[in-house]
Amino acid sequence: MAVTPRHASSISPELSVPPERLAVTQSWTATSLRSSGPPKTTLNQVRAVKYIVLIAYYCPDGISPCWYVVPAHRVVALVARKTRGQHTENPFESATLNIRDLADYRVDDETQLRTQVLAAVHDSARYTDLQAEMARILRESRSLASDSRERVSVVLHRHGLA
Repeated sequence: MAVTPRHASSISPELSVPPERLAVTQSWTATSLRSSGPPKTTLNQVRAVKYIVLIAYYCPDGISPCWYVVPAHRVVALVARKTRGQHTENPFESATLNIRDLADYRVDDETQLRTQVLAAVHDSARYTDLQAEMARILRESRSLASDSRERVSVVLHRHGLA
């Protein structure tokens, strides 16, 4: 399902920005919206494997909001430094990022948000081999999950536990 601006609160319920201000693109399928606020500077469940642009909203003082737009290929590069993911062994499936590491992607002028997101989507599209690798990792992850469920189910049945 494509996420439209009116669905923004379902992506990040704590987001305090009116959804109509988030009308960046007609379809949000190429973006992921996350928010953080003081004292928390962590963005949770960043899914690099989906190869989508990360849009982060951070309002450290409760008054002056900051936006960050991180191209998909840069999200992958940031997550690639991690040895494991958030609640998973594979960091590309789900990872945390810190706002402090995103200074290069800050958008100070909110009126430039749409332009920056579209530029990030366009820029990320240039790395087709990286996008293909993320797609392969996602397929392998889904396959591993399916195989794991099947094998565990067999063992559970054998012991009368399922």
